[in-house]
Amino acid sequence: MEGWKQQHPAAYRDAYASMSAPALFAPFVRLELLRWDPLFGGGAFDSMHWYSVLFDYGLPTDGSEPAPDDPDTNLVPRLVEKVGLPILHHALEHCWDPLDRAVTNRAATAVEEVLVYVEAGAPAVVEMVKAVEGRMEGSVAEMKVPAWPPPVLAACPFAARFAAQRFGQALRLIHNMGRLREVVSQPLLDRLVLGSLLPNQLLPHLRALTPSLHDAVPRTERLVCVLCDGKWVGTGSGSALPPSAEPRNSPRSPLSQLVAYVETLGRSVESRSRVEGQREECVVLARKLKRMLVQMEEMDKARGLAKVFGIKEAV
Repeated sequence: MEGWKQQHPAAYRDAYASMSAPALFAPFVRLELLRWDPLFGGGAFDSMHWYSVLFDYGLPTDGSEPAPDDPDTNLVPRLVEKVGLPILHHALEHCWDPLDRAVTNRAATAVEEVLVYVEAGAPAVVEMVKAVEGRMEGSVAEMKVPAWPPPVLAACPFAARFAAQRFGQALRLIHNMGRLREVVSQPLLDRLVLGSLLPNQLLPHLRALTPSLHDAVPRTERLVCVLCDGKWVGTGSGSALPPSAEPRNSPRSPLSQLVAYVETLGRSVESRSRVEGQREECVVLARKLKRMLVQMEEMDKARGLAKVFGIKEAV
């Protein structure tokens, strides 16, 4: 077909060959993409044989620039939209596990690659994003983190392990959803993380652990780190809660409740530090709490905690 275009460009154009090219090449592209698994390391498009063959399809052989209105310059993007995008859509809707970090990273990479060739506003992309958002909403709805108090956990070792496992899974889900921040709408992410998981699952779990500082402090530290990595709190956070949500500086907002909980832990650590032989251990916990407050940009509260424990680290 390239020879036809070069030798008889008028006939090539009048036959609408450019419009037929994607349909003609699609079976060969689909044959190679049978081995492509975007969730389990299927490789990038530019590493595939069909891509190397069709990348410069129809371009002038003398090295000159193609005509601006030459539809053959969009052959690869049209094939990605026609053949590659449906495969990725199916994988995300039916095979993607939002709790699997490695699979989510590959999914995000595959989506980012597709968006290089296909516009984000294309109907097929919009439908794929809706499928991703639906999987996220389903995972958040199914996520239940027990808020069992320490006596219950002490009575049943399996309960303690189960609660810790569910807490870790919730943090992994937050991290994985943040990995798709460039694809999924920010208001939806904020609603799922700040409007659902944090106030309804994670904070109740942490509050129940308050008497057990050696469990409560490390888990709170993990939560703050995940929220900072996902840019929900700290420097560069760009989240915007839905209009119906509490303002960030409201005492009722989930982030304000998290800050208040860290302060509560600080008071508990301070009380325990008065017990003989506990001071040094409590200073270690206080340092962790101070770092959390700094990460959440609560500098005055961090300085106050540092002063109480005589921590001389810079804030």
